[in-house]
Amino acid sequence: MIRLDPATASSSAPPSVPAWAITSAGAPSDGDAAFRAGAALGALDTLARAQAAWAGAWRQRLAVRCAASSMRLAGRAEDAAALRDAWHLRPLRADPGPAGAVFGAWRQLARQPPAATPGRLGKILDQLGLHWDGAALADLCTQIEKLGVSQRSAPFDAAAIAAEVVAMRPDAEVFGWWLADLVLAQRLGWPQPLPLLMAQGFG
Repeated sequence: MIRLDPATASSSAPPSVPAWAITSAGAPSDGDAAFRAGAALGALDTLARAQAAWAGAWRQRLAVRCAASSMRLAGRAEDAAALRDAWHLRPLRADPGPAGAVFGAWRQLARQPPAATPGRLGKILDQLGLHWDGAALADLCTQIEKLGVSQRSAPFDAAAIAAEVVAMRPDAEVFGWWLADLVLAQRLGWPQPLPLLMAQGFG
């Protein structure tokens, strides 16, 4: 169950991206694009920290969108409804099947703090149907730890870890997107990650 912390919960209206940041009048310059992206990220940052009463449900909706995008990337037919059914309608502690397990990996991302340990990442890889060398996984965790003190902008670090994963294992692109969301949350100091980037890339 997703529990709300009453000490930090907020009932205020969610922030919105300024209208000027989403205007689509022609192709923006690189500078304009960066400025608009910064405005959008600022609104998202406020929302991610707000602990709104509906935040848990919102994160889970993001998780199912990313899981559905993962299915499209893998060439599978399961949509959001099928993924929810595979997870929620299975008998207690029963195997949710390959598609349901992928949904479970995204659900777990949205429910826990953005920490990367070999044990945690190993379980995620199992859910994604991947097998990873233990030493390589420990090295990946070290790289993520180094990104925590990086001087680059958080989105660039998220992109870097996704690219690193795909360079190491071209069959692990979904895992790369999963880690990108974790690194983004870690760098921005969010209490839990938001499953975002997979759905943006393959939505």
